[in-house]
Amino acid sequence: MKHRENALKIFDRAVEAVNPYSLVKESLLRENNELVFSGIGDNLRVDLSEYERVFLVAVGKAACPMAKAAGEVLSDRLTEAIVVTKYDHLMPIKDLRVIEAAHPIPDNKSQEAARAVIELAEKASEDTLVIFLISGGASSLLALPLSTEYVSLGLEDIKATTSTLLACGARIDEINCIRKHLSAIKGGRLAQAVYPARFVSLILSDVIGDPISSIASGPTVPDESSWQDALDIVDKYSIRNSLPVSVVKLLEAGSRGDIKDTPSGEDECFKNGKSMIIGNNLRALLAAKKEAIHLGYEVMLLTDSIAGEASQLGLFFASLALGYNKDKAFDKPVCFIAGGESTVTIRGRGKGGRNQEIALSFAISLAEKEIYRDFAFLSGATDGNDGPTDAAGGIIDRNVVDFIKKEYTLMSSMLYDNNSYYALQKAGALLITGPTNTNVCDVQILLIDA
Repeated sequence: MKHRENALKIFDRAVEAVNPYSLVKESLLRENNELVFSGIGDNLRVDLSEYERVFLVAVGKAACPMAKAAGEVLSDRLTEAIVVTKYDHLMPIKDLRVIEAAHPIPDNKSQEAARAVIELAEKASEDTLVIFLISGGASSLLALPLSTEYVSLGLEDIKATTSTLLACGARIDEINCIRKHLSAIKGGRLAQAVYPARFVSLILSDVIGDPISSIASGPTVPDESSWQDALDIVDKYSIRNSLPVSVVKLLEAGSRGDIKDTPSGEDECFKNGKSMIIGNNLRALLAAKKEAIHLGYEVMLLTDSIAGEASQLGLFFASLALGYNKDKAFDKPVCFIAGGESTVTIRGRGKGGRNQEIALSFAISLAEKEIYRDFAFLSGATDGNDGPTDAAGGIIDRNVVDFIKKEYTLMSSMLYDNNSYYALQKAGALLITGPTNTNVCDVQILLIDA
């Protein structure tokens, strides 16, 4: 079978299944003068006649297609809107204000966007319905540093902290815990700004397990983490000396109880709010499974919670390729599917991303051994951007492994230097999709003959 070609088809189907425009059209319906909101295992009906104004705020890598869909549904009832997305993710949307900002490190436009969103939120009153459309990337795209009587943070503090957190190997939920406590908009503080207005958040999950308070750093949902939790994460990764002094001082003041914590579920600002997930990694994986079955594979969906060091996950998938079916349980090609989000601890100064590192580690591991069955392995980010690169990840087949065998010493050193992008580029193994305008973590696909 053409495993490489099929791996690409399966990945494309997974991404298509979480198309944000389609998800919003499924999750937001207008029936006469009622809005019907539908999430995973949840729903809500809202009578539009109870509200004089309807505001729309869409933030994240999927913000433009989500806002386009919602704008079409709301039509004449939409009073005002703002859309914030990542550079190069822009989509023309009639009559809606769009701000582009930086990801994963915020910039001045991220601060401008956050202020614009807060200003719109604060205009809302009891006669206003506010609809939030939230997707991955919003943590960086909305950057409003917290200002207190003890410490006032600046954008440079947030940028330096984000860079340190991304390099230390911290999980996304740990990174977002700290982001929430350094922000005037994250961790439920946007809900405080919009109170007492009614609001509904439709959320596209890019975090393993869909913890609603961690997605986009939970701007409209309660936060049960604390200042002490944030400080403990700093100490877990031994990064106090790598963070700006002002950030450490703020976290220490918060942990002493000198600064009020992020709002918990008991805060009155959430009593008029509802948040629901409309798409996630599992939906993408199930679509991938369906496509693989259609292409003639026996399918094993391993998990939607892949986590851990990327290079170690590459070894795992390589061992799977080498060791499976020794008991001859399968008589046709097999497709292993997994999803989630790995981490990369930065050791070197190279260029790459977590999916590229998984793919390179997989290829190097197979180059050390002999595999007799035909195969293909793909590891890709559903948003099309793996790390600070133009690649979504990597795709490995026998030709790539044969190339790496000839360049084994060089490729091994490039893996150690976190230089997976140039290694895979040299081997013709980069997965290039361009921005997909969605974001539900990563997908791994291993296809192999029986």
